[in-house]
Parts: sequence; C-alpha cells; structure tokens
Amino acid sequence: MIFGIIFFVLLGIILFTILKPSKKEKQAQAELEERLKDERIYHPETGRYFTLEELENEVIVVDEHINRIKSDEEIQANYSKDQQEIEYVVRLMLQSDLTRTEDERIYELIDRSELFASSDSRHINHLWTITPQHFLGIAHVSYSIRNGKYEYGDSENQIIGIVQGDSLIGELKKVEDIEIINMGNTQLFRVARKTKFQEFKELFEIIRSSDDIQT
Repeated sequence: MIFGIIFFVLLGIILFTILKPSKKEKQAQAELEERLKDERIYHPETGRYFTLEELENEVIVVDEHINRIKSDEEIQANYSKDQQEIEYVVRLMLQSDLTRTEDERIYELIDRSELFASSDSRHINHLWTITPQHFLGIAHVSYSIRNGKYEYGDSENQIIGIVQGDSLIGELKKVEDIEIINMGNTQLFRVARKTKFQEFKELFEIIRSSDDIQT
C-alpha cells in the first residue's frame, strides 16, 4: 500500500517535471500573446483595425447594409494603387447617392452580348444605375497574353457600361481602348484596360448630363 502511494507520488513528480513549460517556452508564449495584442490589421469592410487575436476569435461584425464613405487617408494607407482607383469610384457613387443595379435582366443582357468575347472570364464587381436606361460599373476581367511561343494569364478591373440610344456614341468613341457592342437600341461598352478613377468620373458625367437623361 505504501509502495503504491510512493509510486504514484513519484509518477506525479515526473509528469509535472516533463509537462511543466520551460522558461524559454514561457517567454515565447508571452511574446506571442503580446504580439496578438499589439499587431493591428486593417479590415476594409468595417473601416476598423483589429488585433490578430480578435481576427482569430472572429469578433468582426459586418453590416452589409451600411455604405461607408472612406477618406483619402484611409484609402491611400490601406489599398494598392490599382485598388485605390476602385475605392475612389465607389466613393464617388456613394456621394452621388446612386444605387447598385439589382435588375437581373441587365446582367442577362451582358451575358448574352459579345462584350467580353476577347477575355477568358469576367466578374462584374460593381454596376450602378445612373438612370433607368443608363448603367456604369466595373468588371474584373481575366485574359491570356501570347508572347511568341509563350502564353500567360493576367487580369485587371475595367470600366463597363450600358446606354440606350445612339446620342452618346460620338462621345464614347473618343475614349481610348473602348469596345462598343450594338444590340438594337442598346449600346454596351467596356474600356479594355485598367480602371482609372478620373476616366470613370468623366464617363459618369457625360452619361449623367447627356440629352437623353436630362430632366
């Protein structure tokens, strides 16, 4: 009986010695916890900074119904050069109080057209209703580039739009690298290169101020 008690006491001491964290392990754990507290990561959907610990614990709550206007400082500090152009476009549309297009017929019209015939794939990230007959947006387009016997893929965000009637064709044709598809009384177009905010803004102002949509 005594020997049994002694055996379990010794076993407990041995296990405690083995499992007890070393000083080095304790220090490493403390440093990790400190980093989790100090490192802050920008979260674009909320416009807030979170620690790694908060991100790992999934404490973020995103309200998809809130449209937030971001400042120049926030955009420039947290987005790449190309993505900044998109963020400025989104901000312009929010400031103009325009809504995103939810009419599935518009997306079906784009699908039926040859607008993206020269690309490998596309995804419409944004499409705003300028008026019930005029739309402007941005699509992420993937395509293949051949260089001699080699071929590689690339992708970029491009301006796209839909307008009714032909009164804007003259203005649209002035835009460099624009591709226009005629579908009856409807004109679909895309600017086949990277989106630039200033160019988007100019197209937006042309469409908004056209004779077709003046009130």
